Amino acid sequence: NLGSLYRDNSAILWNGNAFSGAQQYSEFLGRLPMSHHEIDVYDCHPLPNTMNAQGACGIIINTTGTVKYGDHPSKRNFSQTFILMPDEKQAGNYYVQSDSFRFV
Repeated sequence: NLGSLYRDNSAILWNGNAFSGAQQYSEFLGRLPMSHHEIDVYDCHPLPNTMNAQGACGIIINTTGTVKYGDHPSKRNFSQTFILMPDEKQAGNYYVQSDSFRFV
């Protein structure tokens, strides 16, 4: 369940469409056909200015790849950037604070 990775205040942008929180984003994803993603490249970096009292900090993740939807024969290139933040309620876990997906 992807929705559990987001919070109500997560900033989500999907190909120019903004969503306010996990519920709205989950409903949107549920209307899309099944998809198959292939990640070609990813890059991760810590965000040291976000370090909490337990020493965990946010992480920015940039990905590029291809996605195929349903029975459509062609793949589309995409870029997606996530900002993950430490979950203060569950030590060692993270949630998606920001997610920006774009077809390229």
